[in-house]
Amino acid sequence: MQYFRDFNPEIRRSCIKNCHEKVDDIIVLKCVCEFCKKCLVEIVLQKTDGIRYLNKFEKKEIRNTKCQCGNFFDIETVLKFISKGEKDKREALNRLKKYIQSCCLIGTGELRAETKDGEIKDINENIKYKKIKMKKLNGESLEAEVYESDHLICEQCYGLYLKRKIEIDDEDEEEEEGNINDVVDFEKETILCNICCKKHLFKAAHNEACCASDCMIV
Repeated sequence: MQYFRDFNPEIRRSCIKNCHEKVDDIIVLKCVCEFCKKCLVEIVLQKTDGIRYLNKFEKKEIRNTKCQCGNFFDIETVLKFISKGEKDKREALNRLKKYIQSCCLIGTGELRAETKDGEIKDINENIKYKKIKMKKLNGESLEAEVYESDHLICEQCYGLYLKRKIEIDDEDEEEEEGNINDVVDFEKETILCNICCKKHLFKAAHNEACCASDCMIV
């Protein structure tokens, strides 16, 4: 995809003329704006609120940020110039866990919020949602704890992608499946999560199991 098709050389931006640092490493972005490494790092950290390692959801949310020239900023490319460590990666996973605990996995709308003491709680009794149990497959790592934790689905997405699928008759299954199979696939037991940016395996509900103690939806 050509993000910078409207490039105008007259609005090319550069820090070099105003930068007081010794300029050795010049980085040219896709929009052909050029910055020294020091200035580019400062710009990126400003755009990410100081976060050095973004999880997939944060990368998706920041994808449409703009460069100083007005064209799209290739955030994933420039992030490689930011030094980061294991602590930054752990913090990114912990932030992802909070998004999972507070947002709809399909629509990504906020359903709960973090309180001052760090707990994730309901913020409005009128906001209705359900929890979806994910299959436990990958042991006790932090990644497994995050990706395989219970996810939330808002009432609207539940009605559109799950409830209708559960209730349809077998004779209507083929017709209905074509409409929602890109999000929920009961045969493969997968659901597309727009927070983790991947398909999760969930504990499927079959027939009367939907109302049993091991139901995947609570």
